[in-house]
Amino acid sequence: MTITERDTDFQLEFPYRKHIIDAIKRTFDYSKRTYDPARKVWLIDKSETVGVKAFAEQFQFIWNKPQITPKVDYRTIPGMPKLEVDPMDYLNIEPFPYQKDGIAAFLKWKRVLCGDGMGSGKSMQSLAAVTIANAFPSLVICPSSLKYNWQDEWKKFANIQSIVLKGSIKNTWQNYHTVGRVKVFITNYESLMKYFVVKMPKGERFTLKDVEFNENIKIFKSVIVDECHRCKGSNTTQSRLTRGISAFMEYRFWLTGTPIVNTPKDLVPLLSGLGRLKELGGYTNFMNRYGSKEATDDDLAELNYKLRTTCFFMREKKDVLKDLPDKTRQIVHCDIANRKEYEKADQDFRNYLSENLGDSEEAIDTKMQGAIMVKIGILKRLAAQGKIKDTVEYIRNVNESGEKIVIFTWHKDIAKEIQQAFPTFKIIDGDVDAQVRHHYVTEFQNDPHAMGIICTIATGGVGYNMTASSIVLFIEMGWSPKDMDQAEDRCHRIGSKNAVFCPYMIGKDTIDEHIYDIINAKRKIVKAAFGIKHDIETDIIHDIIKIYKNK
Repeated sequence: MTITERDTDFQLEFPYRKHIIDAIKRTFDYSKRTYDPARKVWLIDKSETVGVKAFAEQFQFIWNKPQITPKVDYRTIPGMPKLEVDPMDYLNIEPFPYQKDGIAAFLKWKRVLCGDGMGSGKSMQSLAAVTIANAFPSLVICPSSLKYNWQDEWKKFANIQSIVLKGSIKNTWQNYHTVGRVKVFITNYESLMKYFVVKMPKGERFTLKDVEFNENIKIFKSVIVDECHRCKGSNTTQSRLTRGISAFMEYRFWLTGTPIVNTPKDLVPLLSGLGRLKELGGYTNFMNRYGSKEATDDDLAELNYKLRTTCFFMREKKDVLKDLPDKTRQIVHCDIANRKEYEKADQDFRNYLSENLGDSEEAIDTKMQGAIMVKIGILKRLAAQGKIKDTVEYIRNVNESGEKIVIFTWHKDIAKEIQQAFPTFKIIDGDVDAQVRHHYVTEFQNDPHAMGIICTIATGGVGYNMTASSIVLFIEMGWSPKDMDQAEDRCHRIGSKNAVFCPYMIGKDTIDEHIYDIINAKRKIVKAAFGIKHDIETDIIHDIIKIYKNK
């Protein structure tokens, strides 16, 4: 048993002895003593020198000489780890330099909170680290709107097979791993109980000790938790289950663009889920030191230093702009909610083509062309309506990350449905007076509380500067590359670096997929032919007819 005199306190270290602990509590006032669970030592304030010496004599502690604690400059953060392997031995696409640093941090620290902003490639960095570490099988927990996006990302970046958990495989999903077919399993927060919990008390009043998890959870070596700020409410069922499931994993990668929403207290459930809270003194010490109103700038600088050298990294977009392309597009696949209604309209369109065109799509008269455009329009609108729920969830994720967003639709009624979920968002369409449109854009540009604006492509896609945001979301698409490029460029400053991120909400197995592919193909043709984005006639009708007739 030893007592070590330090600069500001005395450190008492001894094997667990209840009578000694009781004596410490009797001898030293609560405000003068602290227990550090990480190092399993008691710390007594330096003002208690006389009492500590008497205590040492009573219990025969060995007295160590004062230690000179080297001062740490908490305001100077060391550089991030460097990747020591060639990522191209594992991936299909070369990561940007800052992304390689992120992958290295994931690999070195294993239990990591990544706070990079939207569009910076958090998902790619985390899945790359899982792949390089061969930390399979891996579980991805994410918002419902991002499940298929994660499936696309695994395929795109690492050519790895993944599966989205569904009710049809509720009791058999683990067999996909057993037979070696699947390495990655993807689920949303709301489904954690369905797939991984055997028994849990009803209501919100329970602890993780009361939850019985399915034994199959132990097959996972890694977990990626996307948009993990959803777990900042430590007493919610989703937060508890996510933390409980993560506790089984060797590699825990939690991703969010909003690591701290209000105070350092928001970090507590995130650090707990990563198994890092004890390293920062446990809940009580963490809150006393960093989460109280008395926390100083030096205290917060120390917290920042400890986090950034052990388990946390965050790069702002302005710091990595040199690595980013001017514009990044991303497909966000959605399961449409009105599948039966859509499939009925889809079959009606196929029947019309079969009955009126036979094997040829060459001769389409004006009347037939109008009828086909109407039926295509019905499919577009139904696909858009089926994506509303996932789109709303996606927009909320963006806003929770502190980012403004520009939203484009084709139909006015779809714009109004989005506005119902976000009443403060203004709409710019053909029904809005030009002067009012200008006012709406000015408000979006200058008011920090104006977090979104909704535009129809025909009206809001040209002429407006909306550079207060760098995120342009498309619920629907126009008919030509120029329509889309001009809409994307509302957030891009000509002649300056802005790195615009353009997610496209695409309904799975809908006309969305065909329109996106057609526009992208036309865009490549234009670029190859002209080197710039010239307008060209897009024969969308013939393109779609060919696709449907060749199915």
